[in-house]
Amino acid sequence: MKKLMTAGMAAMMLFAASCSTRPQSSAETETVLIKANTEGVGEIAMSEDGSTPVFDEEYPATSAFINAEKGSEVAFSARPGNEYMFVKWTLNGADYSKEAEIHITADTDMDLIAVFAPSSGYEGEPVSDIKNAKTLADVLALPSNASSTVNNHYVRAFELNGTQYRAVCNLTDEQFRAIFDLDFDDPEYQKKLNELLALLKIDQIDNLTEMIPSEEELSANHGKTIGELLDNGWRFWSCNTEDRECGLYHGLFSYAVSYDGTIPAGTEIDENSVRDLTVVSVRYDGLGNISADLEEE
Repeated sequence: MKKLMTAGMAAMMLFAASCSTRPQSSAETETVLIKANTEGVGEIAMSEDGSTPVFDEEYPATSAFINAEKGSEVAFSARPGNEYMFVKWTLNGADYSKEAEIHITADTDMDLIAVFAPSSGYEGEPVSDIKNAKTLADVLALPSNASSTVNNHYVRAFELNGTQYRAVCNLTDEQFRAIFDLDFDDPEYQKKLNELLALLKIDQIDNLTEMIPSEEELSANHGKTIGELLDNGWRFWSCNTEDRECGLYHGLFSYAVSYDGTIPAGTEIDENSVRDLTVVSVRYDGLGNISADLEEE
């Protein structure tokens, strides 16, 4: 009897010990919000456990968001659409990675953007240093979202090492005609165009990134009317009355102009109907007409 009682007491003691060491329910797991979007033509995939993401072939995604456990590893992949190329990921507006697949620690809320640009299809190797760019063949394979042919100039904007540049090539009459004589409907149009462009000598390279006006310069427009900007060479191209924001070009760049004031209901929105609106803020919004200064020649 004594032996049985001892065994029972031991069992009770073991149960009590297990109860005293059982983990208490923890507070709700802390999460962070990670949003991902695309710029240009392409798609993204994500993985919440850090493994290689798998693209959804039936329903391609151009945006995604997850509430990730803080401190966990998540992964994203980017894949360009037809005739586009992957350029980079940006994180909270700053360049982050040129690798299509990224793995990041979810330590704070994040805004990711996968940036894609049209591909020229040119297979030549681009330069790694802008100082070595002598012909368009040296930059033709680099990401570009704008080109123009005007006044016997061929102009191409491109990105190299995180900086936006503009290459200007002076065309002879023969080169100008050769470009415009190409048949746009020809299946090999892009290939034939690249063969012509690759031979062009670069006569001028401009660092567009350095030319973007500073916040201080842009703030000098606060309090003016949009009409004053238009009279000073700015050009109107869009207006979003819901967000109270107009799109304007000035020089080589495009700007988002927030405004104060109202446009009467039923008014056709054009440059005349926005003239009396007051400028609240001006934000750089990308490239505009990259050959604007050359058109004046």
